[in-house]
Amino acid sequence: MLRSARRRLFLTVLTTFAAACAGAATSGGSTPRRDSSVITAEDMTKVQATNLYDVVRRLHPEWLNQRTAATVGSLNNAAPAQPIDVQIFIDSQHVGTSETLKQLVVSTTSSLKYYTAAEAQTRFGAGNLNGVIQVIMTKQ
Repeated sequence: MLRSARRRLFLTVLTTFAAACAGAATSGGSTPRRDSSVITAEDMTKVQATNLYDVVRRLHPEWLNQRTAATVGSLNNAAPAQPIDVQIFIDSQHVGTSETLKQLVVSTTSSLKYYTAAEAQTRFGAGNLNGVIQVIMTKQ
């Protein structure tokens, strides 16, 4: 008798848990998933930064991580690998590296989009081994 009561309780809990999980997975929910490769103008206003470097540093610091790659010469001479910085594009024009973001103001920016190295090569061409941050300017 006690064993069947435990079994029913276990099945009830298991069924309730499964239904709750299924409902959470299929429901539209009130909060849509955020795209981790985009920073919107709304996101920028929340961090109260004056330049885009500070915005990225606060919201997605991983976008600024420098990677290192051995150059052909360093393989033969055992020299340290050279750091590779993320490249910055304003709309579709290359403007520099992450230091350039310090000169760009939030108020003229609509959004920022990060492209991985593979995505950047497809969209912007070769030479973007640490990815690209594309700055989308507001229309004036």
